[in-house]
Amino acid sequence: MSLNESIVEAAALEWFGELGYAVGHGPRLAPGEPAAERGSFGDVLLVGRLREAIRRLNPKIPEEAWEDALQKVLRVPATLGNRTMVCPLNAVSRSSLMRAQTPSPNNVLSGRTTAARG
Repeated sequence: MSLNESIVEAAALEWFGELGYAVGHGPRLAPGEPAAERGSFGDVLLVGRLREAIRRLNPKIPEEAWEDALQKVLRVPATLGNRTMVCPLNAVSRSSLMRAQTPSPNNVLSGRTTAARG
């Protein structure tokens, strides 16, 4: 049996399910669908879910602080030579984002299939 994307995806979904994440079918969230949670497939984060998580985890801070935190997450520093620039998160390649992430119950995952902790 050879290792392919479907095998890896199924194993990852099972693992996230065991960690308490609710697993959903990615195309349901796809752009143009009734339950779309992203404007394009290039959108790395599900911003609505991130915004709600920030509010849920920080209920006592002002709304302006929620939005400030969201904007900071949506913009990441990128290094080009000896210069550091701030780039929109969606401009970061998926592969570099995947290398930078560490598994956490608070991560909101996006892709063909999603897992979100309830």
